Formats: sequence, structure tokens, C-alpha cells
Amino acid sequence: MMRGISIPPVRRTFGFATHARQTGAIAWTSFWTIAKSPAGLVLPAVAMLLVLLVPVVVKAKGMSLLPTTALVLSKLTAPVADNPRHPWVLIPLLIIFWAGELVWRERDAGMGEIADATPVREWVLVLGKFLGLALVLVGWMALLIVAGVLVQMRMGYFAFELGLYLRILFGLQLVDYLIFALLVLVVHAVVNQKQLGYLAALVAYGAILFPSFLGIEHHLLIYGSGPRWFYSVVNGFGPSLGPWLWFKLYWAGWAVLLAIVASLLWPRGPERGWGTRFRLARRRCSRGTARVGAIALAVIVTLGGFLFYHTNVLNRPASRRIERRAEYERGYAKYAGAAQPSVASTRLQVEIYPERRAAEIRGTQRFREPKLRGDRIHPRGHRSRSRDPRSFPRRAGGATLTDDDLGYRVCALEKPRQPGGSPQCRFAVQRAPHDFGNSQNGASGSGW
Repeated sequence: MMRGISIPPVRRTFGFATHARQTGAIAWTSFWTIAKSPAGLVLPAVAMLLVLLVPVVVKAKGMSLLPTTALVLSKLTAPVADNPRHPWVLIPLLIIFWAGELVWRERDAGMGEIADATPVREWVLVLGKFLGLALVLVGWMALLIVAGVLVQMRMGYFAFELGLYLRILFGLQLVDYLIFALLVLVVHAVVNQKQLGYLAALVAYGAILFPSFLGIEHHLLIYGSGPRWFYSVVNGFGPSLGPWLWFKLYWAGWAVLLAIVASLLWPRGPERGWGTRFRLARRRCSRGTARVGAIALAVIVTLGGFLFYHTNVLNRPASRRIERRAEYERGYAKYAGAAQPSVASTRLQVEIYPERRAAEIRGTQRFREPKLRGDRIHPRGHRSRSRDPRSFPRRAGGATLTDDDLGYRVCALEKPRQPGGSPQCRFAVQRAPHDFGNSQNGASGSGW
């Protein structure tokens, strides 16, 4: 007679530790899936080409330049939202391909329904695949450091600045790629059709590259973009990192919100219609998910208002500058043919305050009178908001027109100008930026 075997009770736990192990396993598997694929092997090949080609590019008018770390990095980095003719457009395209392969990996292998039946949370799947893609990009940054050092060694330069490599590649360039990678991963997950996912991701990338075709110019509306960051050997990053960081935090909030949408709409099981997916999304939306979404939304609204105030209130946007030029032409085009004295000599006293990015310019200009008489003078070019009376011509009796917003003045003279005279004008100009604007010396991305 057979006796029964007692099986000890096993408590199944799916707490944070379990989720962390599942996320790590998915991330590592996703990383090796890309790294061992033909598309993953492109990165080491590109790094080898860089070692061969960058020394040829680091030249100015046929003369080789000193391959400092800053100069080499200027050839190795480029933002996602950059000119499409830039060779580094290859990396975002590879990200689009890799994300599609990761989302469809199990289903392409015919194991989609088995994987869907495993006790793995949807957010674990999204986070694990994203971290796997992030590990590939981290590896690419490491390859770029090796390539940059080898380029410098090949050109006989050994003053390596590894700290600068790490700050720019891992602190700036990698962040740009990660924000874009999460967008692409979400697009593939939500579309839920592989080829349509690729098409939708390419359309999204095209909208980032060519926002002007859609009538969009503000960084708050172009995913992942922001003002340029700049680096120089003399001033370092200067004041450019602050605006760049604020915009990246703003887009990080959007990225978290998109990741939540992807986890809620992640397809599982044979039924993948939109009605079914929306019903599942309502069931998956837990209190924790709602709290994270609320925090991300609060970050977006708070930083969005902060950035809008700086870019549209304290600083005029590009559209407003165009309107002001039109207003200037409508109001003062009638003075275009007015005979005015030409500048004969200029003497300037300039005080520069680098810590405030401000400057005060005081000067005197001596003019050469035209061969015409007149009792009006148009002191163009002195758009000073200073109330210093010396900003008016010395011989002026008073201003008959003062437009400080558009920077135009018409002054009446005490005595009519005589041909061949030599009047002079004293002026004072104060220039200081209102923190940062929407376009800080160019489009979004890196700068040198």
C-alpha cells in the first residue's frame, strides 16, 4: 500500500524583490539580444571607422588641429533633434529598429502567448526592455570613449580628459538618447503591429527633425528638444547647462507618463483589440500607477509653466520677433530715404560682466553731415533702455519720437544741420539676458 507524500506548503510571493529580479532578467536578455544581432554589431564597426576617419575630419582649411578632448567630442556627439544630414542620424534609426525587435521578440519566436501567461507585471516588461535598450546605449557611449582616446593617441596627443568624456557622453548625450528611446518603445508597444510600429516611430522622428514643416518652433512642443549646451576650454559649459537641464527634466516627465501609458496598454493574450486593451488598462491602473502618473503630470505642468514664463514672457519667442520686424517696417519704412549723417568715427568704453552675462557700452560717435540741410536726426542703432540723457545727440533739442520697444528715435535739433558739419552723439547701452529663451543661439542639442 502506497503512502502519500506530504508536500510542504510554499508561499508564493511577488513583492518588490521578485519584480526587481524579473526586471533585471528581462533587461539582461534584451541587451544580449541586441548586442549579438547583426544590427548590434554595427556599433563596434562604426567605432573602428571613427578611429580611422576622425583624424581626417579634425582639420581646418587643410591644417591639422590639436586633437583636444573637446574637439574630438564635438565630432563624436550630436543631439537627436539635429540636422538630418548629420551622420549620427544613424543612432536614432538604430534605436527605432532595436525597440521594435525587443517588443516583438517573443511573438516573432512564436512564444507570445506563453510569455503573456507568465506572472510578470506589464510595467516590469516595459522597464526591463527599456533598461536592456539603455544598456546597449551605455555600451555605445563606452565605445565612443575608447574611440576618442585612440583618435587622440593616433594623432600624438596624450592629455586625455576622461572626466570630460564621462560628463558629456554619459551625462548629456546618453540622456538625449534615453528620452528618445522610451518614446520609440512606447510607440511600438501601443501600435501593436510591427511594421506599422516602425512607420509610426519614423513619423515621430521626422516630426522631431522637421518641426518647422508642421509650424512648430517651441521646444516645449518638440519632444526631447531644448536649447543648446555649449562647451569651451576657457569657460567650460558656462550658463548653457541650466536651460538644457530644465528642458530635459520637463521631457523626462513626459517620458514617465508615456511609459505608464505603454504599461497600461501593453498587449497580452490573443485578444488585442482596442476595446479589450482599454478595459484591461482600467483594471491595471492601480493606486501606485495613479500616484506616479500624478507626480509626472505635476512635473510637466510645473516645469512647463516655468519654461513658458522664461521663453515667452521674459524673452520674446521667434514669432514675436518676426512680428516686431514687421511692425518696425510698417512704422518707420517712411524714413528709409531720409538723409542722415554717416559715421566718421566711434569711441567705445565697454564693461563686461561674465558672471551675469551682461555688458554696459558707453560711447561717442562722430558723424559726417550729408550735403543737405535738416532739423531732424534719426539716431539708429542705439536701442538703449537707459535714461541717460547723453544717449541723445548733444545738439538735440528734444525727442519728437521715442519708441524703446522697437528701438527707434527721432530727435529735433535746436539749429538745423548744415552741410559739412561734424556732430557727435553720446550713447549708453545696457545688455543683459533675461535668464534663457526658447532658442539659445540655435536649435536644440549640443554645441561647441
